[in-house]
Amino acid sequence: MNKKEARIAIERSLAKESATPTLGTNDRDTYVREKANELREALIEPVPIRIVGESFEYGAKKDLERIALYVVARQGDNWLVYSPEREVFSLAFGTDPTALSILGFVSDDALAEWLG
Repeated sequence: MNKKEARIAIERSLAKESATPTLGTNDRDTYVREKANELREALIEPVPIRIVGESFEYGAKKDLERIALYVVARQGDNWLVYSPEREVFSLAFGTDPTALSILGFVSDDALAEWLG
């Protein structure tokens, strides 16, 4: 996976309506547009990862650890994980991109996952 492929996956997801909550704002469209742009700016060259933990134990770690995963965006210690095989995203955190913990949610909604 390369950065161009990651951008395409994110843009494909952003083209759909996002389920992300918009707490504290009355202008959902502006909020979603701003957060989508922040996600685009956080895009990085994809790095293969290994999931070592899961905050909410819904089984996402067990499900995802058997397939190829990449981090495709970063902001501080928050990383957006992507599976090209399943075309799903998840939020991960940690300092080492090769050994991250995921929050525990997985979906095809890149923005909702990115915002946790």
